[in-house]
Amino acid sequence: MPAIRPAAKILDSRLREVAIHHLDLDAGYSTSDWPVDFALRILLSVLPVFEGRGIEAVTLLPTDIDHRIDVNGGSAIEVRGPVSALATWLLGRDDGSTLSVSGGELPTPPSWG
Repeated sequence: MPAIRPAAKILDSRLREVAIHHLDLDAGYSTSDWPVDFALRILLSVLPVFEGRGIEAVTLLPTDIDHRIDVNGGSAIEVRGPVSALATWLLGRDDGSTLSVSGGELPTPPSWG
């Protein structure tokens, strides 16, 4: 049985889905086209999915906002970069090569499949 969602969340959910899949078209649209607050909504919306799927504990340090995000409790591995780059890395749409990492290796996010 599909999860029941409030109707008020449908528009934002569809907008996020279109923006993410638009990246897959490789037609000149990139995450740099996302406003920071929109990229943060995408990032925060995918975190609960990954926390339950075995991603290593990591601390995300977005460089374009003053915010710290601990995934699975956080750890000494710190990943820095723009919010949009952090989101697309966690979504598997980017290899994370533009992110900077300290305290260890860049974790590999689990696949969506």
